[in-house]
Amino acid sequence: MYQDTRPDSPYIVTRQETFHEIRRCPLRRAWVLQESYISNRILFLADAQLWWQCCEALCCESWPCGVPVEVIHAVVEPKDIQESHSRWYNLVSDYTYCKLTNFSDKLIAMAGLANHFQASIGDDEYVAGLWRSQLPQALCWRTYTVLMSAFRPSQYRAPSWSWTSLEGGRFYPAYEPDNPTTDLCQILSIHLARAGANPYGDLKGGYISWPTVPNKA
Repeated sequence: MYQDTRPDSPYIVTRQETFHEIRRCPLRRAWVLQESYISNRILFLADAQLWWQCCEALCCESWPCGVPVEVIHAVVEPKDIQESHSRWYNLVSDYTYCKLTNFSDKLIAMAGLANHFQASIGDDEYVAGLWRSQLPQALCWRTYTVLMSAFRPSQYRAPSWSWTSLEGGRFYPAYEPDNPTTDLCQILSIHLARAGANPYGDLKGGYISWPTVPNKA
């Protein structure tokens, strides 16, 4: 049971009718996901009820005054850079679960999202789906392949150290951006050969340079 700001207005809501109802909607196309994140206002026509989402609240017929924080975090702008990075990796996890008709669209289909996040992340460099300030930790990622097998398309898309080089598996970061870590290596430089002028677009190649200690074969 939930009671809004008016003492005479209680609501009884089933547990399953939360934001998961939106997640079950057919938003499994990568291009559609980009539009849903960038849009300032969205009206979802879900199975059981209508949902309204904007930059400040998430509302539905069961929660006309907004879904309480206790049920789900409010949809607001990130409070700091670390939160922005955490949201980015959550977004990437959702994005890799989506489907693309053309595998070559992996980077360009989320170029608008990267540009949108750049505003909150600030002076940082976008490197093939990752952010320069988060390296080398951001190289620690994995794919969840129980429901779908991950594979690398025959046509080059991105360097192997980027999650954008794979198709099929769902991306999960192997570290938390808001938890402190100790770097055991230092990246000297990052080189990306871009296919065009768009810094968030397609790539023709790329590599990372860092000092290493060679071992005898």
